[in-house]
Amino acid sequence: SLEQIIGNCKTTPQRLGLLAHGLAAADAVAYAHVHGIIHRDLKPANILVGEHGETLVIDWGLAKDLAGGIVESVGPASTSGAASDSTLTDVGTIVGTLRYMPPEQARGEAVDRRSDVFALGAVLFHVIAGRPPHEGISRAALLARLSDGEVEDLRPLADGVPRALVAIAQKAMAPDPADRYASAEAFADDLRRFLAGRLVDAHRYQAGGLLRAWVRRHRAVRAGAAGALLARLAAAVPAL
Repeated sequence: SLEQIIGNCKTTPQRLGLLAHGLAAADAVAYAHVHGIIHRDLKPANILVGEHGETLVIDWGLAKDLAGGIVESVGPASTSGAASDSTLTDVGTIVGTLRYMPPEQARGEAVDRRSDVFALGAVLFHVIAGRPPHEGISRAALLARLSDGEVEDLRPLADGVPRALVAIAQKAMAPDPADRYASAEAFADDLRRFLAGRLVDAHRYQAGGLLRAWVRRHRAVRAGAAGALLARLAAAVPAL
């Protein structure tokens, strides 16, 4: 699982090398959303990576068909029940997994595609930070935080990580669904732009950041131009 692979990474650059799998998972969820299906339990444990780099999103047992246009409320999340680990799915008292769950889902309110967007952001949080959101917090305390709309700030845990990437995760995990990406497709598109060295919608750039993004995007172009210049200089120098 992606969760196991993240755990085996010793450095931040190693974890950031897993972003392509997060993008593939987002694309898979976007495809499901087009067909009116939301997952409701997205987390690194439900994303599998094959030996050839293929990525699969599994465990659609809590998936919901939105074709009817209405998602029923399942009631507020309970602090009781057999499952005491907030990284595990607790069927019967809560639909989903607490550490990757949006506030509205924890409150038992209606959920939609943007709830999956939050969970995708939480997966990205885990990749960047090397741990899930709200680690080390008791189940009851976590439920209280989520019910109050509190989301852990990723920035203190992302030293050396590009701010644009952190901004993508932060926007996806906005407490208010209206402030998130409107769809998994929009989230995937912004992550794809980051991986391509392009400007992302979630980040507000300053002049220095714009220059670094331009340099990153045009690295291959600059290398080709430098090679062409060297070839012209070599041709201009008479043979000795």
